[in-house]
Amino acid sequence: MKNKIALILIVSVLLIAVALNVVLGIVLNKDAFFGTAAFTVAWIFTFPVNVVLTVATILYVLAKNKDFVVRFPPILYGTCAFSAVYFVAGAIIMFSGTEKVGAPLAVEILITLLYVIYLLLIGMGIGYVESAQRYTKRKVQYIGLLEADVKSILPYVTDDAMRDKLTALAEKIRFSDPMSHESLADCEKKISRAVMNLIMSIKTNPEADLAAEFTEIEALLEYRNARCKLLK
Repeated sequence: MKNKIALILIVSVLLIAVALNVVLGIVLNKDAFFGTAAFTVAWIFTFPVNVVLTVATILYVLAKNKDFVVRFPPILYGTCAFSAVYFVAGAIIMFSGTEKVGAPLAVEILITLLYVIYLLLIGMGIGYVESAQRYTKRKVQYIGLLEADVKSILPYVTDDAMRDKLTALAEKIRFSDPMSHESLADCEKKISRAVMNLIMSIKTNPEADLAAEFTEIEALLEYRNARCKLLK
């Protein structure tokens, strides 16, 4: 679906460019098609430059992350807007009949500079989003790994009561605050050690009374969650 959206956009840009060129060829005298420097400048920016920048933008966004196509529609809205500005400005210049190249060239260069700035902002925005995603993934990994550690011992447990306790503990971990913070490093190390001690105790003596171990882990989790809430 995401690739189809990008493909439709690219094909649409190409078809619009071809259609407008056909219209120009029909409406304008063939001898005057490239009759002036102003017309030539407007045509170059309206079609080749416009198409290349638009297609390159769409392909760049797709190459970085296909999700950006649908998750951040303003990127494509802006791209389509600049493409439309190129077409409108170019059409005005081409049909105006002006022969002086100075003003048309200045207008087209200004549009191109704004487009380049827009592309740089897109790059910065995508970089920021990717950085935030990596940061979030790194932070939430702790809870995911901790839950996996608790669940890893379940195959070794035959006692229903113990399985219920471990399942309840895994649920508490799962629904704990997913984010972390540098100041919680010591607390999280204590939780990890307590969980590993619990796992080792179950493996060595499945029938032992481990109520104190469960209580310690749950207390540490509650403390961590409270701290996470304050640090937001």
